[in-house]
Amino acid sequence: MKHLPNISKAKTPTDLLNFRIMLELHNAEDMPRFLIVIAHSVLELFVNGLIKAHCKNWKIILDDKRGYTQATKLVILNEVGILDKEQFTVLRAFKKLRNDAAHETIFNLTPAQLKPFLCIMPKDKKLDFEDPKNFMFICYYLVFGIFSKHKDALSKYIDDTHSDIKPPFKALFSQ
Repeated sequence: MKHLPNISKAKTPTDLLNFRIMLELHNAEDMPRFLIVIAHSVLELFVNGLIKAHCKNWKIILDDKRGYTQATKLVILNEVGILDKEQFTVLRAFKKLRNDAAHETIFNLTPAQLKPFLCIMPKDKKLDFEDPKNFMFICYYLVFGIFSKHKDALSKYIDDTHSDIKPPFKALFSQ
């Protein structure tokens, strides 16, 4: 498995989660529907972490899943200035892509569906990010881009939520 960090360097639940996300995305590299579901579930976890970190009434928002949908949480985070315009736009586009992947019988990723995400991709890379075969890299950049921009709040949320997880993490990776 090239491009993956060494699990033995994981010291916290946040390290573990980051490694696990990379592993899951890597394993689904050739399955766009699965890549979308994996990345979206992680992004939803991150959005919940940001709500908890920045909203006074976070418990009400996180407990009422029907009243506070993912779309509503994104609007709240954008309105209070936690998500900037680019993050908000990209996360909304990814939510739409997730809905398409989840509800279409036959789902094929197209270059047109990838256009909203090109703004977050590095310009100097030699990969064609409009090519669906490189979609895994878009997922990497989206997930880890959001994480890195909100690292302090998200690390605290993940470490607090999963404080019972201690090294070694080997058992969590058994298939």
